[in-house]
Amino acid sequence: MEKMSGVVLLNSQRIFRHSLLENAQVYTPPLFVFRNYIPGPAKPVITIPVEVERRAIKRHQKLKSITKDIDRDRLKNKPTLISCRRQELNHKAGQQYGTLDTVALATQGWKNRKSFGDYFSINPIMANKATSFTDKLGYTPTFNQLQLHPQLVEALNSCGFKKLTNIQHEALPAMLDHDTKVLHNLIAAETGNGKTLCFLVPVLQAIMDIKGQPDNRTDLKRPYNSPLSVIVAPSRELATQIGDVARQLGSLLGIKVHTALGGSIHSKLANYPREHVDIVVGSFGGLAKFFSQGLYSHKFVTEIVLDEIDTLLDDTFKEGIITFLRKFGTSAHSLSAGVRIIMTGATFPSNFDNYMGEVIDTQDIKKISTNQIHRLQFYTPQKFIRTSPSTKLETLKTILEKDVSKKKKVLIFSNKASTADYLKFYLNENHFKCLSFDQNVHWRNRAKHLHSFYHGEINILSATDLASRGLDTTLVDHVINYDFPLNAADYIHRSGRVGRVGGIGSGHVTSLVDNPLGIEVLQRMEYAVRKNIEIHNVNNNIIRLIQGRQKKKEEKTQQYD
Repeated sequence: MEKMSGVVLLNSQRIFRHSLLENAQVYTPPLFVFRNYIPGPAKPVITIPVEVERRAIKRHQKLKSITKDIDRDRLKNKPTLISCRRQELNHKAGQQYGTLDTVALATQGWKNRKSFGDYFSINPIMANKATSFTDKLGYTPTFNQLQLHPQLVEALNSCGFKKLTNIQHEALPAMLDHDTKVLHNLIAAETGNGKTLCFLVPVLQAIMDIKGQPDNRTDLKRPYNSPLSVIVAPSRELATQIGDVARQLGSLLGIKVHTALGGSIHSKLANYPREHVDIVVGSFGGLAKFFSQGLYSHKFVTEIVLDEIDTLLDDTFKEGIITFLRKFGTSAHSLSAGVRIIMTGATFPSNFDNYMGEVIDTQDIKKISTNQIHRLQFYTPQKFIRTSPSTKLETLKTILEKDVSKKKKVLIFSNKASTADYLKFYLNENHFKCLSFDQNVHWRNRAKHLHSFYHGEINILSATDLASRGLDTTLVDHVINYDFPLNAADYIHRSGRVGRVGGIGSGHVTSLVDNPLGIEVLQRMEYAVRKNIEIHNVNNNIIRLIQGRQKKKEEKTQQYD
């Protein structure tokens, strides 16, 4: 009976649905008829049989597996370029990534507080190309092989400059070529590669050419304090360093060198020596005041050098340096055929053509650089440690204890002068002898602190980026970034305080990373190392960065309001 009742119920449901369909009014959409419309044939649909598709996917996966095995065998004996705490993220030298491959970064999760204590290192896998480039040449180029005055070659050899570095080998022949020397020059190379001689040698050669002319009317008519060459540096310490080298060479060649620095300008104007001078080296602020007050004349200048051009074209100096350059080389003031501008730096400045185009034709600039520009140094050990702000000081103390026990010279970088000063007091209280070098320290005391550091009276110097540009720190063993820099250009300059030509071979860099902005910079750097490309967005414009971040903060505040 149960089965029969179930069948009767099922049949009654079918009859009910059928009656509903018969009585329902079916809506038929209107048919639109287009005039002259002829429907085309249906497009064929190509389908892949399931079995064929399965076999294709299997072949593709097998090919990827074979490729990975081949890469693993190829990289088996290659040195490890990046060593990570998580070894699965290690990167071998020569390891490559496909266009669509995801590059796994050791710093990928560093914005999460769970990453505290993580680290990775960049290992040295090659020699410094500043000197090892001779292996490919098969010989060692020297200053004797250049078209220089014999007296200049002798002076260089007497001062210990005999062999050429890679950038000197590339730049000097082109700059000394009489057919092209009317062009301006932009020289970019890694820090510590000997860029100072890249501009000093052509400047000295040009002055010797002028002085050696049989009918030397230009030189005979020059009044006191009328230089032939002007060398501009962003800081007084770098200007002093360049001036010492220029004076050492000039004394052997009969070339008079002045060093013009800021500070106590009014007393200097009253007591400054009036004498024949060939080269003036100075900080930008000091030179601008001396020339504007008429202490030096623009009239006979034929060579202008802008050292650390990326810094001089930063918003801090840009307007002033452009105004300064406009005073040279005009037909109303210059007795020479023209003025050549030589620019050097460890990074190419952003918007270079726009800025320098205001004073010179940028098409007349000959750019010379090494192939390692805007890249990290693969000949210097570098370690990056993810720390929390609360443990940074303890981490720093742990690192310094090892350095102090080995009597190493340590240079500590901070992003702010107040932080550098605080570290000096903190370290001295914890029995680490330390001095500071930053904008808050008077320039006379900065000179004393730098002298004490160079001569071994103290082995720890707490500094800002004031010490990262151009200073010759060949004796430094260890650079510590207590504050990680907020742009890649600053990191390149800081790390360049070790691994310099003529420096000690055991120099290394340690960076403490504790803020999101620093992590973003480090992620770009790590990505560039893994892909073996230049670092993206190497921006040295500090003021613009600060203004941009301030604008973002204001926009966020307005959103919440």
